[in-house]
Formats: sequence, structure tokens, C-alpha cells
Amino acid sequence: MNIWMNLLCIQPGRNGGVETYCRGLLGPLSQMSGIDLTLLCTPVLADQLRLIVDCEVRTPGIPLSNRPARVLYEQMWLSHHALRRGADLLFCPGYLSPVAPLIPTVVTIPDTQFCDIPQMMGAAERATYRAIIPTA
Repeated sequence: MNIWMNLLCIQPGRNGGVETYCRGLLGPLSQMSGIDLTLLCTPVLADQLRLIVDCEVRTPGIPLSNRPARVLYEQMWLSHHALRRGADLLFCPGYLSPVAPLIPTVVTIPDTQFCDIPQMMGAAERATYRAIIPTA
């Protein structure tokens, strides 16, 4: 089974629990028999991960520092690219997944701070989460 893991939301050292959760899954997932794991991440994270896991690591050709561009890529193109490259499953551990995925998708929503503690983020970020998370 070819699993694509979307780690585009991870900015090393800035994501707390989501980053810890993802890093904790990488070793076991990459070593499971019958699993071909492909990681999709930023160039900085890709350099780090290539040193610690034995799996394919990809970076998309988009300006990842631009959050709206990243979210648009995740919504419009991510599952299309994964499908074209033979993915059987898309795993999105950082809240957002494509609203209309082309392949089976698993999403993790680690917390609901955007609802419970709205002052922790800006209005645009809250609006994005409120619009996309319920469909995930």
C-alpha cells in the first residue's frame, strides 16, 4: 500500500503537539511491511527527515511560506498529485485535508483550539479552520 503523508503544515520547532505526533508516527509507519510511505513536506523538513527515515520525501513546487498558497495546493492539487503518482491513501495529520479528495483520505484533528480558544489565532486562520475542518 502506497501512503502519502501530508506534512506541509509542519514547520520544525513551531508546531508543538502536531509535530511530535507526526514524528512519532514516522518510524513505525516507514518500517511496516507492505507500506510504501511517501512524505510531502517543506524543503527544511525534508532535509531533516531524509536523515531519520527510509522512505520517499517530496517537496511540491509551490511557495510554502505563503500559507494561503499551501492551503490552496492542499485543497486543489494534493490528492490529484498523490493519485497520479500511485498513492492508495492520503494521510493528513495536521487538521486540513482536501475537501473533495480523489483517493481515500484520513485526517487527524488534534484539537479544536480554533473554537475553544479563538484568541490563539488570527481571524483569517480561524475562518479557514471553521470552513474546512467540518468537511474533513
